[in-house]
Amino acid sequence: MAMIYGGITLDPSQKISREVLKIKQVMSWPGAIHHEIVWENFHGGFLFDPHLPYKNNDFYFLDKKTQTLILLAGVIYNRDELAIQLPVESRSFKDPELIFYALRAWGPEYVNHLNGDFAIFIYSKRFGQTFLFRDHIGIRPLAYGCSNKILWFSSDILSLSKALYSNKAINPQFILDQLISFSPASWPLLSNYKITPNKNISKVLPGHYIMFSPDGLSEKKYWCPESIKEDKAMSYETVMKELGEIVKDSAKMRSDTGYYASAHVSGGIDSGIVAALTRKEFAHQKDFWGFTWNSRGKVPENVEYDERAMAQKTCDFTGIELLFQGTDLAGYTNYVSNWRNSTDLIYEPNVREQARRKNVNLIFSGWGGDEFISISSLGIDSDLFFKFQWYSFLKKNPLYKPKQLLGKILVKVIYPAIGKVQFYNKKRDQNPFFKYINPNIFLNNRTIKEIYSWKSRREAHLRLLYNYHIPARIDDWAINGFRQGIEYRYPLLDKRIVEYMLKVPSRLLFKNGHLRIILREISKDVLPDEVRWRKSMHDPVRIAELEEVENNLCVNLMDELDEFKTNPDLGFINFALLEKDIQTIKGTPNKNNIRESLEILIGIKKVHKFIKGYYE
Repeated sequence: MAMIYGGITLDPSQKISREVLKIKQVMSWPGAIHHEIVWENFHGGFLFDPHLPYKNNDFYFLDKKTQTLILLAGVIYNRDELAIQLPVESRSFKDPELIFYALRAWGPEYVNHLNGDFAIFIYSKRFGQTFLFRDHIGIRPLAYGCSNKILWFSSDILSLSKALYSNKAINPQFILDQLISFSPASWPLLSNYKITPNKNISKVLPGHYIMFSPDGLSEKKYWCPESIKEDKAMSYETVMKELGEIVKDSAKMRSDTGYYASAHVSGGIDSGIVAALTRKEFAHQKDFWGFTWNSRGKVPENVEYDERAMAQKTCDFTGIELLFQGTDLAGYTNYVSNWRNSTDLIYEPNVREQARRKNVNLIFSGWGGDEFISISSLGIDSDLFFKFQWYSFLKKNPLYKPKQLLGKILVKVIYPAIGKVQFYNKKRDQNPFFKYINPNIFLNNRTIKEIYSWKSRREAHLRLLYNYHIPARIDDWAINGFRQGIEYRYPLLDKRIVEYMLKVPSRLLFKNGHLRIILREISKDVLPDEVRWRKSMHDPVRIAELEEVENNLCVNLMDELDEFKTNPDLGFINFALLEKDIQTIKGTPNKNNIRESLEILIGIKKVHKFIKGYYE
């Protein structure tokens, strides 16, 4: 897939070529194919990797008659459906041209007709309008900035900020967000997806578009899933049949056989069904690999469950070869030292390296399933309780277990309704993360209470959707994947699945004591029964290995504190107190649990390296 970029000015006398060149240079990577476009008031283009099965005209269309330029980063999956409604043949036109005809037919609201993963730039000189569109879920990243009657944009958020504003101080709120992301002890605070390194650069939010014209800059939300109403007439059989068809179609339409594909396999049902369905679509491939984040290492002591066994069962059942990842001290250190990495998912660079060695350029992921089609319990009890569906509530929570029933009412219904979050019980002053941070810097952050509180399952879905943690991971994988010639696709994040789940009554989402019943039912004969019906989502082996590596990393980072202290952008950290605690810990003989007290050091290392990379 391509990464698009460029600048457009309302004043033809303005020169923007120098800034555009800098954006391209910061975005580029060794071996990237670059296509430059200079037309009227626009200067920009796109970059893509030769390992991907594309040509230049897959990404842009220029109609000189109507004076319209279109750049596309992404894929439109419902081409045939659109072609029926438009005077075109889907096989005869590339996606950008299909978008042109849709725009001509329906105006800017054409985007409501699309089902795809896309970031789209449209410049209509005739009407003096420029648009930036982002897909419904946020699969394709897109950022923009506006100054002096110039609109800048790029698929690469960090590169756009660095190219235009590396001479300006980094937004301290962004630095804090990075620190939070890499310091698990900061769990009661959530990073804000909308924050970028520079306040002049913004993200086009999922389900939104931006319009730029002589009248100024405006933002419009085009997708409003909150307007979807529950369909009380739905039956269990109808839901299973229709959602089963959507899931299979979602996997099929994303399975472009021009790629060489593989998938993530965790041992869970979300990744399992995605891997199984896409393996069938790529049956022509001799090899189809399942990438698991676990290593091949032995099972640590006192661990009750080995997730790798489930992953292996899925792969054996579906004809997939399992490939292990894991991480070690060197790998973890390299990950946090790369300024471009923006999540704490340290295993994925290993996945991409293995994929490249095996010529894989498309990776399927089950990411997003937990938030929608396989939502476990969030909001279900609330729905049944507050909608007076007592029969269904007691069927799910039997009366013959009164203590368990009262506990469920308290934890699953009352607590979320009043905003008391049961996931985290420590007080702020008991958490080692907070004592090293100037408390004033927390003022703009959200807490878990703002996200994980609800009175219905519908509200739980929407809070998760508008928390934007889904595109936060996707942005990182998309950009770093592009740079290595790898594309990611997410069949469980098809917009049809999200919309359908908002219609389903909660009474249909459990059966015989099992939650996540939809994927369990539609994966019959697709996954082994041990995987279909397992209840645990925990991976104690991987967590134990990770904690050991993190502990060793914290030991090493204690000696880097002097370097961190020289970074002026980290002035909000109380280094004096941190140094005092480090000296105390160094004087103790047992250093097996250092990470429990000094996990913030990993976050500090990450943001320190980000700051250095950004300013270079």
